This record gives sequence, structure tokens and C-alpha cells, in this order.
Amino acid sequence: MALSKIDGTNFIEGTVPSTVAPGAGKVLQVVQSVIPSAAQDSTSATYADVSGSEVSLTPSSTSSKILFRFDLSSVRKFSANTYAGFKIFRKIGTGSYSELDLIVGGHLYTGSTAINTGCLVASYLDSPSTTDIVYYKIQFNNTPASGTIRIHPDSTELSTTTLMEVAGW
Repeated sequence: MALSKIDGTNFIEGTVPSTVAPGAGKVLQVVQSVIPSAAQDSTSATYADVSGSEVSLTPSSTSSKILFRFDLSSVRKFSANTYAGFKIFRKIGTGSYSELDLIVGGHLYTGSTAINTGCLVASYLDSPSTTDIVYYKIQFNNTPASGTIRIHPDSTELSTTTLMEVAGW
């Protein structure tokens, strides 16, 4: 859905105020990567890549925004008082990855309940200000590093990472 900065009067009259660039908020391109359905485990508090989560696109303008979204269909914890943490990383061109955001999968924390499964969907709107290729990926860990956190515990799930280039405003 496109974002709009048009007030009610302009919306009814069909006019775009001069403060809103024509085409702003339109989706320009979409790229998606499917994360392999093989199980991935974490028994450590150290963050590690979610295999297959890297996705990239080349923005058409430096004013473009990129909406990064990941959908993990199944994440399971196997120990009480354990939860999964997730981080989003970005790399521009041949540079290094840098952390953009930390998302903690707190929905997996259930105190004394040992086994719990849930899904995780998260989005991040980024402004990379470049026309060079931009890469995104996610990492996960197991806090407090006891037991196991597993992505795709049944090895049949389909998870994705998606990028949408949105015209800047």
C-alpha cells in the first residue's frame, strides 16, 4: 500500500499538494528470497546468519526507501526460559555489513514451558541514500544460550525475505 501525505480535501478533489513529489510512495521494484527449509539451530548467544536470508536490490534513486521484510514461518525453542533474538543487517556495495535493528523474538519466551513454536514477521523501512547495490540479511541467536532455538523445526516450512523499493518523499 502506498503512503500518502494528501489531506482529506486534496484527496476528495484529486489534487496533489506541491509539497508531495509526484509518484512518492509508489513501489518501484520487489525482490524476494526463499530461505531454505532445512532446520537451522542456535545454542549460542552469539548472533549467526540465517542461511539463505540475504537479499539485494539496486535502488533507482538516492531518495528511494527500501522496505525490508522477513517472514519466518516457524521458530521453536526447546528449553524453558530461552528466547530467540533477531537482528537486521545492511551492506552497501562492497562495504561491510552493519546492524540496522534488533528484534527480539519475545513471543517464544514462555517461562517454564520447555517447547514452544511460533512464527516471526518483521519489517524495517530503510533510507540507504545510494544507487549502489544494497544487501540485507538477518541473524539470530539463543538467549541466554541454554537449550536450542531452531528455525524450521519440521524442515517443511517456507520462509522469505523481501525487499520493496519505494519512491522517496
